[in-house]
Amino acid sequence: ATANLTFFDKISQTYPIADNLGFVLTIAVVLFGAMLLITTLLSSYRYVLKPVLILLLIMGAVTSYFTDTYGTVYDTTMLQNALQTDQ
Repeated sequence: ATANLTFFDKISQTYPIADNLGFVLTIAVVLFGAMLLITTLLSSYRYVLKPVLILLLIMGAVTSYFTDTYGTVYDTTMLQNALQTDQ
């Protein structure tokens, strides 16, 4: 559910892998590095790690589901609007 398949499908449509293999691999490495960095930074806070990882997994699964099902693309503004409550 959180494998970013739709993201890489859109990337391969925009930048054909045969012509841009280095670019596509760089994107994959940067995404993996970002996830590893977040996990490493959070691991120093013992009591914070598990709840944050659970929250990230749930958010990733939900956004991945809607992206795969409906083709929506999420950005920071969309996530802020979804998490903002006025009540």
